[in-house]
Amino acid sequence: MLIEQFPVSLWCGANRFSQLEINRHDRVLARVFGWTKCVGRRAVVRLFERFDLATSSRVQLSNNLG
Repeated sequence: MLIEQFPVSLWCGANRFSQLEINRHDRVLARVFGWTKCVGRRAVVRLFERFDLATSSRVQLSNNLG
């Protein structure tokens, strides 16, 4: 659900982490996409905090090797 809601927020015009609350307060979006709960901006920030340069490089390398 988190991975789906993040691009929808971007699609709706969010360009800062603080604007990711668009999904949380939009009942129509939740009904259209069938979400029972909407994540807050803090959940998205925590997701991205998990990745550092070493992790990203390792993922990219494994994707290139195929």
